[in-house]
Amino acid sequence: MFVFDDEYIKKLNARYGKGQFLKAIIFTESTSPLVKKYWVDHQQEIVFQGHTYERLHMKWENIKASSGMDLEGCNISVSNLARKAEDYVETLDVKGNEVVIQFLHLSLLDTLTAFYQRLFRVMAVRADALTITFTVGRDLGRGHQLPAQVMLKERYPGL
Repeated sequence: MFVFDDEYIKKLNARYGKGQFLKAIIFTESTSPLVKKYWVDHQQEIVFQGHTYERLHMKWENIKASSGMDLEGCNISVSNLARKAEDYVETLDVKGNEVVIQFLHLSLLDTLTAFYQRLFRVMAVRADALTITFTVGRDLGRGHQLPAQVMLKERYPGL
């Protein structure tokens, strides 16, 4: 199992030694009209796939990957020092909106490479004066398939 936190990023950067891995998120602010925010945990803005990612310090907690496909919630905390994220608590209702987490490599932003990304949905939002925390989780709504060998009561009434 991998836990994608600040320590994991440090290990990646130490292991590869060339360039720098960055945490980034694509945050769906509104679905009608579609408005997405692009944020990166870096000292300066970056451009990736035609989108400018604004710099915003963030911390990921409990984001895991395993063959068992964990469904527990995890947290993405972003800095509110510049008041960029304040509207998500005071004005906008972002519960249920998509959040895509990404690992990007600073030296490979202009090349065609595979990069890590996972889709989550906002389950809850909380804030204090310094930080906005989004609790996110996986969505297994309509159109999504359960992992193989999961038996449903509707299909197997004897369960």
